[in-house]
Amino acid sequence: MFEWFGEVFDVTLLATIGLIFVATLIGAYLRASRRDPCLKSFSGYTVTLEHADGKVIWGKLDLAATGLELRYASSVQDVRHVESSFVLYGEEFASIQAIYRYIDQLDEESRGQRKRDLRRSFHPGPMRRLTRSLRNFMSLASESLAEVAGVIVGGLRRPAGRYITDEGETQLKNLSSAFSAHVGTGYDPLLERFVGQKMVFEVVEDDEIHEHVGIFKQYSPDFFEILDVQFPQREQLTIDEHGAAASDLIQVARQDYSLHITNRSQQLILVHSLQIDEIEEALNAVVDAGESIDIHPDTPFGVATLHFRVTRELDMIIPRNR
Repeated sequence: MFEWFGEVFDVTLLATIGLIFVATLIGAYLRASRRDPCLKSFSGYTVTLEHADGKVIWGKLDLAATGLELRYASSVQDVRHVESSFVLYGEEFASIQAIYRYIDQLDEESRGQRKRDLRRSFHPGPMRRLTRSLRNFMSLASESLAEVAGVIVGGLRRPAGRYITDEGETQLKNLSSAFSAHVGTGYDPLLERFVGQKMVFEVVEDDEIHEHVGIFKQYSPDFFEILDVQFPQREQLTIDEHGAAASDLIQVARQDYSLHITNRSQQLILVHSLQIDEIEEALNAVVDAGESIDIHPDTPFGVATLHFRVTRELDMIIPRNR
């Protein structure tokens, strides 16, 4: 003990308070700086986020430790308010169907940034390879490192037992766990061998399993990141008595109950179905770029919804539970 301004203080108390304070600051920094590596590679890009229930949101991705924000290019007028962004917390990531980054929508700056990122990922320099190997080792050995930290704390406590209390020991162990979680990436030796390879992967869509092909870039405990995917994107168009609104992808002209459909894009389009009220009539017609087809529905209609798919090149992030 020592005397300070007439008061008697215990050195052990001061050491414990200082240790807790430092450990709390370091732990808070590690938690605040942690980002999912798959989501981090899309940060700053304009992306489309699709929910499992079919809801679609698009905007520039801003990633935080607790979740993500999609900033709209311009404010959106809703029924009762104006929206400028959409926020999704980490515990809500399970509701994501996929996140898409369309190649044809990237500006020159974004294309250059994407190209540099791919070069660093698939042709890493010696320092980047060493850093990745070290992270993988730390992730694989995280449990052993936590045990080593416990042994070190126990060894420190014997000569410094008068200064390190039970609370201080707990803070040191928590700090070692936070550090292991920060540097670890959920390393998987089986997945690691396929990084950079073209793969076939299965995605659950509308309770059905669909196969897609793309380049496997990286993985995390929660997501897969796949590049250069030729993806049949779902689209729809409302048709009334005058026809359909103008679209960059497809043009629909109406004559009584017949439809003249023209593919205005440079991609293959699958005209999936025509929905009239609650009845969905399957069409499954393929329209090449610049070509047209005529559709004659079996059911007369006033207003209908045309469902179609257009193949677009994109990068995508998929939750592992999908």
